[in-house]
Parts: sequence; structure tokens; C-alpha cells
Amino acid sequence: TEGFEFCLLLEFFRRVESSPLSESVTKIAKRKDEVVLTITKKWHWLYWPRLHRSPSDPLRSKVGVDWKRWKAEDDEEGGTLAAAGEDDEWLDDEVAATKVASFPEEEYDDDAVPLLDGSQLTSHLEGTDLTLLLCFERSRRCRGCRQLSRLLAHVAAQIDGERGKLSIARIDGDANFEAMKRLHVTSYPQLRLFFRDGGTFDVDVSQIRDSRQLMAYLASQLTPAFEEASTAEEL
Repeated sequence: TEGFEFCLLLEFFRRVESSPLSESVTKIAKRKDEVVLTITKKWHWLYWPRLHRSPSDPLRSKVGVDWKRWKAEDDEEGGTLAAAGEDDEWLDDEVAATKVASFPEEEYDDDAVPLLDGSQLTSHLEGTDLTLLLCFERSRRCRGCRQLSRLLAHVAAQIDGERGKLSIARIDGDANFEAMKRLHVTSYPQLRLFFRDGGTFDVDVSQIRDSRQLMAYLASQLTPAFEEASTAEEL
């Protein structure tokens, strides 16, 4: 309706990409008395038996899926409906029809870890002294990618006051093949440090134990290897 603003709260079954908004709602179109949204799932391969978090959501009769456009999780090359021991229960029709979805391990704020595309990468790297970049795959099953995303979100929230000095970002390798080719990224997940002066090197993912260790490591990379002394007293 002209001149009116509306707000609608949708609780999806699982997380959708929330940062930035343009990456979450990739398309908005009006069709007669309908609004069509194209939403990007946080992890393409995780199973969704329905759209809404609650099977009794009052909006389920008004907000639904356009099944002509739906892409099932097993459409991905080599994909399966659910990982053994992870999503098995949601394959049960009775559970899917009655149980409220709850995934505590997926409930974290990653707004401080922007999702970049190839066109944004260079300007982002040039905007901070040091950038830790996570190269990951959203479309293929990657448990390590999910674990790292959660850890980096926690660290990014702690360093939010270091804008201009330190940043953490992520990029979907599958969606940015040319950028990954330029960076010589061939496997996922991969963490890489970028310095403003153009220096770069890989971070061994297997050596990261927790967020405290990673924060200490990043702080050490910001500390100059040496400082110039102009007087004898400074030595």
C-alpha cells in the first residue's frame, strides 16, 4: 500500500545469511498481491524439512515456499539429505511436523565478520592494517567451516574496537571462483592473513585451539618486529 511501511518477523527453520542484508535477501519482487523473497541459507547443505522454526507458526499459512524454485539439499553434487548423527531426526515426518527447531550451536552473532564477494575483497584488505580472511564453502558439507565461523564470530566481537587496525572477514569460495584462483586457494576451510603492505601468509587451521589463543596471535602480528630508537634513553 502506498505511503505505508510494514514490518514482518520471520523465524526460519535454520539460519539464513544475515550480513549484509543484500546477501540474505538476494531478490525482492512484487507479484500481484504477493512479495517474493529469495533467501540465502547460512549453510546450503543443512537439511530443512520446512520453512518455519515452529510447526505452529501463525504465519505458515501466509508465508511459504515456491516449490518451483526450491533447490533441495541433495541436488548438490555428492550431497545427501542429512549427515549421519546430525540431522537424522528431521528425516522423520512426525518429528518434522511437530517439533520446534532448536540449534544452539548455530545461534551466534557474526555481523562483525562481513561476507565479502570478489569485487569487495581488495578494498576491504586495503582498509585495515591486518585482515584475517576465512575462505570457506557454504554449498558443500564442511564441519570445519562451521566451527571456524563460530570461533571467528566470537573473536571479531572482542576486537570490534580495533577498526582500521584489525578485521576478520569471510568469503564463499564456491561463489567467488576467480578470487580464489587469484589467491591460489585450493582447499577449504583456509585462513589467510593479509597485511596492508601486501604481505600475506596462511594460518594453520589445525593449530587453532580456542578464541583466546587466536586473539593473542593476531595481537602479536600487529606488534612491530622492531622499533626505531632515536635517543640512547629509548634503547
